[in-house]
Amino acid sequence: MSTAVRDTSIAAYQTIQVNGMLCRMRWYAYDCLYRHGPMTSSELDVQMKKEGTLEHRSSQPRLNEMRKMGCITELDKVVCSITGTTVYQWDVTSKLPVKPVSTRKNPTKSEILFAQQWLGAVTDYYCYDLKNGYVPDDVQTVLDWLARKGQ
Repeated sequence: MSTAVRDTSIAAYQTIQVNGMLCRMRWYAYDCLYRHGPMTSSELDVQMKKEGTLEHRSSQPRLNEMRKMGCITELDKVVCSITGTTVYQWDVTSKLPVKPVSTRKNPTKSEILFAQQWLGAVTDYYCYDLKNGYVPDDVQTVLDWLARKGQ
């Protein structure tokens, strides 16, 4: 990565650090990548182990999450100095992390099943009186959600 691009990421780095825009594990990976990058995920893992910040087996999941958030990017493929395989190098960008927008609109079958089971349990718990038209707020919230999703 060129020095000019790295220089533009200083402001992003400082903003992310001061505002706590990344969770702890993402921050550890981002910080290490900023200071030592560009590097492959295996090289990042080795460096994070040296620094005592690798809490799990691999930083790869955090890299994928941050790529989706826009604050890091994949560069060219290189031969990794750790594994000897051809893989992508990663580096920080000058962008702030943005939570990806979900494109899924409909609930999954498991979500619907969970909501139906929860509604059944809540219904049994409250034993509300349908004759009087009384429906507790939390039950009504689930009924409304199911009605919206059923459309």
